[in-house]
Amino acid sequence: MNRRMLTIISALCLALPGFSEEAPAVPAPETAAENVKPPLPVPADQPAPGEKPAPKERPARQEKPAPGGKPGAKGKPGPRERPGKPPVTLSPRELRELFEDDSRTVQPAAELIFGMEPKERRELRELYDRDHDAARQFIQDELDRARKVRRENAAAIRRLSRELREAESDEAKNEIRGRLREELTKEFNRTSAEIELRLKFQEQRLAGLRRAYEKRIADSDKIIDEQLDKLSRKRPDEKPIRRGKEK
Repeated sequence: MNRRMLTIISALCLALPGFSEEAPAVPAPETAAENVKPPLPVPADQPAPGEKPAPKERPARQEKPAPGGKPGAKGKPGPRERPGKPPVTLSPRELRELFEDDSRTVQPAAELIFGMEPKERRELRELYDRDHDAARQFIQDELDRARKVRRENAAAIRRLSRELREAESDEAKNEIRGRLREELTKEFNRTSAEIELRLKFQEQRLAGLRRAYEKRIADSDKIIDEQLDKLSRKRPDEKPIRRGKEK
């Protein structure tokens, strides 16, 4: 009975419109291009998936300038630069340090530099800032050249003087006398130029000393007060004064 009922129900269902024993159709899968979603944008400061993060760059270390020199300068410290007024010559202290093993060269070197043209002094200043030994050698060579000129002039004068004394004819004496006079004039002009240069150099030094003296006189009260304050301070290692017993 049950089996007949099931057969009848199945026959009725097959008679219904749109019903079939086949399985319902499954929609076709999407293609690879349609199924893949576009990747999300990766920020510039973040690594892409699967990549190691890039190491962070450290800020470049700023090199400190050498004392009185330019950044990266090596060797001895350069002179102290004044803002807006860079030195164009070598100071007496720098000359003493440059010729610390030959103190007799300091004064001639200072006079030599004083007589240079401004361009030559600037070039010497730059050479000194780059290489102290090269600057010393340059000054030494210039002093040696000046000494050589003096020796040659003196030798020429001695030679002409001997020729003049040994000459027999008046014509030869007059000719030698004229040449000797030229050499003596040349030597006189050279020594006169040196004396003038030394006088100007000493005048400049004297003017500097006078300015320092006048400033000292103007600041006399301040200087005396500073000395008084210094002498009135207690010293940690000073022993108290022993006073005698009062009678």
